Amino acid sequence: MTAAHSHSAPHPIEAKERKELARIRSEPKFKQAYAKYRKENSEFHIPYLAGSDKQGTTVYFDPRTPQAARKTIAIHEKTEGVLIRLYGFDYAKAHKYATQAEREVVGDRWRTYQAALEEPIRQAEKAPKRNMPPDLLQASYADPDRFTERKGSSRDARAERNGMTCDGNRT
Repeated sequence: MTAAHSHSAPHPIEAKERKELARIRSEPKFKQAYAKYRKENSEFHIPYLAGSDKQGTTVYFDPRTPQAARKTIAIHEKTEGVLIRLYGFDYAKAHKYATQAEREVVGDRWRTYQAALEEPIRQAEKAPKRNMPPDLLQASYADPDRFTERKGSSRDARAERNGMTCDGNRT
């Protein structure tokens, strides 16, 4: 659920939203639900490179997802999944907050991180929508337009590139 088409920048998150995210992430129920994600699976096609299962135990990665980015993308997916399942956030708000959590880890390498994921995202988005996990959390897939119009994620700014890999090293 994390990847996206090209847009100029991820959805900005307001100071009050950052505070809300920090508060939520400090709550025991959030921490417990987040910690239940103990599995990763790369056996299925995931249209946006990564997603979460409905139970909140597995992060799915499309096989095209670069190894160097998986740890950071997992933070996004786990955060997003917990916010949707446990807190009742709609997809847009959960995605925005999860992108902030991901962005905090990436830091000043944000643009290069996005650029390094551009091609794998494009490939995953164009691939036929088959061999998908049967228990994939469907929040971001409910609207068919989301397959062509995803905004605010870590992979939004395809135009923002400067020749670095997902781990921030120069290519």
